[in-house]
Amino acid sequence: MKAIRSHYLSRRICLALAMLMLATLAPVGAGMAFAQDRKTVLVFPVTVAAEDVPSDAGQRSLGALTMAIDDTPGMDALQFSPTSPSVRRAVSEGRIRQVDVEEGTADLGTALSIGRALGADYIVMSAIQSFTRKTDPTSVELILAGQMYDVAANTNPATAEPVAEPKVLRAFGVSGASAPRARYTGAEAVLVQEAIRNAASKAAATLSGRTDVVEIAKAKKSSKKGYKYVLLGALLVGLLVAVNSGNSGGDTDINPNALPVTNVRLQDLDGTIRLSWQEPTGTTLTVQRYRIERAVNGGSFTRVDLNSVGAGRTFFNDSDLLTGTNTYQYRIYVIYTSGAVSAPAISAAIDAEG
Repeated sequence: MKAIRSHYLSRRICLALAMLMLATLAPVGAGMAFAQDRKTVLVFPVTVAAEDVPSDAGQRSLGALTMAIDDTPGMDALQFSPTSPSVRRAVSEGRIRQVDVEEGTADLGTALSIGRALGADYIVMSAIQSFTRKTDPTSVELILAGQMYDVAANTNPATAEPVAEPKVLRAFGVSGASAPRARYTGAEAVLVQEAIRNAASKAAATLSGRTDVVEIAKAKKSSKKGYKYVLLGALLVGLLVAVNSGNSGGDTDINPNALPVTNVRLQDLDGTIRLSWQEPTGTTLTVQRYRIERAVNGGSFTRVDLNSVGAGRTFFNDSDLLTGTNTYQYRIYVIYTSGAVSAPAISAAIDAEG
């Protein structure tokens, strides 16, 4: 019986490997078509429904949520701003009313109309529902809740107006917390930002509709046999992603023309670090934007830009420094309009005081 089971498992593995080989032989064009099927998500300002919340928590949450969604495969996140060129152009062309921009976007119908005018597939509206400070050890916790709406599904095709009762595509209500710190004497803003990023990451995962492989493995660990199958599946999925990353056309696309930036420089401007670079030269691709990541004191790199570093800009000012003197290092990715992403250009390290 054991031999039969082993034979059956071997057949399953061979079948999976055969599918993997077929996937690697698929035409490049098909992979590109799949990768380009990306959805644009328009993220509206995060409202604050809780008391005693730092004044900039809403804006910080908007930036963190936008970045987390933009990091989600298949999604391109845009942060709504009344002063953005796309909004100003839509107003001048009569696609958006100036009064709607000036009065804000708390109204769902107005948000759907703006989303349609800007060509968004989805819109996201959210709020900070609670905010808690804890001591001994010190930490910050908050709850971020919101909804994502399909713009086309909630728009009347005959009138192009939002439907009377829009339906939620996906909703989230997640908690975010900073790591507890004993005898902490630093700035609360550091803890708030950490909690916000934690919540934003969970919210984006919920909106993506995907389940993390690690969480599946944890859920199956109680069953020894099931756990083996999960690990096998995760391994095969990882192999498939790795082999096909070269022609996916997405954020892992390896393209010889996806050149990185050059001459990366750092400058300490008394509480702000200015990161500058030169645009890639010799490429046939068109730059869409730049992605900036930062590491502090030798830690892991985390994203710090807010989709604000577009083509033609060759600097980024980082004023969100930690309290005290710390060592900072940055890396820059070039995001091309084709979906290709360059290798990172990594800066030298610099000590700066926040």
